[in-house]
Amino acid sequence: MLQIRIASLSDLDRIYNIQKESFRDLYQKYNEIDSPCLETKERLLEKMKHPSSIFYLICLNNDIIGFFRVLFNGKQLEAWLG
Repeated sequence: MLQIRIASLSDLDRIYNIQKESFRDLYQKYNEIDSPCLETKERLLEKMKHPSSIFYLICLNNDIIGFFRVLFNGKQLEAWLG
């Protein structure tokens, strides 16, 4: 069964690994210096702790297969999905 749940800080390692794996091929092809593949675990943790940011996990049969982030503006009237 496919499920979406809010991530916790204990999910950091899995989210970090998924991000690196997901963007590795694009980084190798384009060598972009701002590639998510190069983002540090510390920077990702900062994003997870940001008060206007919520990370969601995509799970299939209780296995984490992906994630996304919703970042709200100050008034929470607009959001960015990444």
